[in-house]
Amino acid sequence: MWKSEKSPPVWEYLGWTFLITFVSWIISFIGEKTGIMSIAVFNIINTFTYAFAPFYATFIILIRHRQISGAREFFIRIFQVKNLKVSLLILAVLCCAKLILSMSIGERTELAWYIFIPAIPIMILGGGVEEVGWRGFLQPALEKKCRLFQRY
Repeated sequence: MWKSEKSPPVWEYLGWTFLITFVSWIISFIGEKTGIMSIAVFNIINTFTYAFAPFYATFIILIRHRQISGAREFFIRIFQVKNLKVSLLILAVLCCAKLILSMSIGERTELAWYIFIPAIPIMILGGGVEEVGWRGFLQPALEKKCRLFQRY
């Protein structure tokens, strides 16, 4: 994700990540203790701040250091794949496998099995969004700085 000869700003990234998380904790804590915030609003804040903090920090860092010019370029970097057809095929196979497992041996709940289908985009976008920061920015940066983190 970092495409510069300069060393990636790891401490700045960590600072932004923890600052975003800390501010959202403060907002959630105050909202919960004062009764201003309902459980639904609390859950939305948790989802879009705590879990997305590495994503936001990566975006901020890349913008601040002129690595990208906007959100469009950021998303192109995130979703770049060498072979789109193979990537979509793998995704479809995994989704079908999950659907079959959900229908056959899944735990019985009050929800119907087909609720899984509209949840696929939510799981793909929401489930891996922190990976943009941790694996997309921090891990490669640490691999450059420390031999301990280099891949073998």
